Parts: sequence; structure tokens; C-alpha cells
Amino acid sequence: MICGKFESEIFGPGELLLNKLEPFGFAKEGGIYIYRAPLSVAGFTAEIIVKDDNLYGKVIEDDLGEEYGTFRSDIGTGFAYKVGEAYKRVLEDVAAHCYSYNKRLSKQSNRVISHIETIYHVKAEYPWNDDSCIFRHEDNRKWFALIMSIEESKLGRPGSKDVDILNLKADPYDISSLTGIPGIYLAYHMNKKHWITVVLNDEVGDDIVFHLIERSHSYTAKPKK
Repeated sequence: MICGKFESEIFGPGELLLNKLEPFGFAKEGGIYIYRAPLSVAGFTAEIIVKDDNLYGKVIEDDLGEEYGTFRSDIGTGFAYKVGEAYKRVLEDVAAHCYSYNKRLSKQSNRVISHIETIYHVKAEYPWNDDSCIFRHEDNRKWFALIMSIEESKLGRPGSKDVDILNLKADPYDISSLTGIPGIYLAYHMNKKHWITVVLNDEVGDDIVFHLIERSHSYTAKPKK
């Protein structure tokens, strides 16, 4: 949840990417992430806090070490307004690096994209001019993951709603057991002897999904000499 008028204006609808916080500069203190940055107005520091998936912020007056609460003034002039505008620039920097705005994809899809880009250092490619994306090895250009949205019925599920899916390569000997897990199916539109489809609606936990991504990345990698 994004708490505060300024914060809601900057972040809007989307998802905070927790795995981006520390690389960006947040410090983890217990179960809380805190980012501190000096404002362009001298003598003030912004503190952006993430706790239990809630994001909120405050401005500290450096000389006093106390919160400067009047920076949220709605009046379009004056010193407090100037501090508030400087605070918004810090929020914009955080949003640009730690927030996903793709609301057409599920929250889990956004987490998967962020995870792959962070861990495997490859960017999502969008070859079909929609939200479907692929991830390739840089050396051999082979796919190791594909995210798209399809109608649930195409997986043999009841209903006609669209659902995000992730196609991954798997060991043929493991596919039978993997497809026994709720939310994992024989691959949609790919070789069912070598690929699986995972529904990205939090039916399958992130820990399992990330492990399957690791395996797919390994199975499609260039053989070591």
C-alpha cells in the first residue's frame, strides 16, 4: 500500500519491487527498508520507509533531527511547498527504479520479470507488440522463459478469464511429477516433452517458480567445454 497523497500521486497503480530496494540504496533494518537522501533544498533529508509492503515517507530537518511535517502543504508557493517539491523528486527516483507499473500483468508476473532481470542480467524482450515477453541467453540466444496471457480454458481449466502463464524448459523425467502440482501444466503452444507452463496467479509459490526458472536457465544454456 502506498500511504500519503504525494506518494500516491507519484507511484499510482502498480507494484513495489522489494528485490530492487537494497540494490537501489535502501538499508534493511530488521523487517523495515529505509532509504535516506538529501533534498535539493539544503538542510533537509527525505526518509522513504517500506514496512510490511507499505510505503510512506517523511522529511527530516537536519539541524534539529526532527520531522518537518509542513512540507505536505497544498499551497503552491512558499518554503514548505519548495521542500515538498524536492521530496517528490526523491519519490520519482525511487519509483523509477523500484516500482512496476504494468497493471495488465499479474503481480506475480511482475515479480518474475524483476527476478529474472536481477538474477540473470538479461532484459525482457517484447517481440509481439503486446505484454508477452521472452528471456534469452546472451551467448546462444536460446529462450529460457516466456510470459504471456491466455484464456484459462486453453490449459483445460474451467472458466474463460485470461491468466498469465510462464513457459519453462524442464527435464522430461520430471514433467510428470511437476504437472501434478496445482498450477503447473504441460506446456501451452510448446513441446510438451520438454516444456511446462506455470500459472502466474500466486497459485504456485515464488520459491518454486524461481527454482524452475533456474532449472530452465540451466537446461537451455550453452554447453560448457
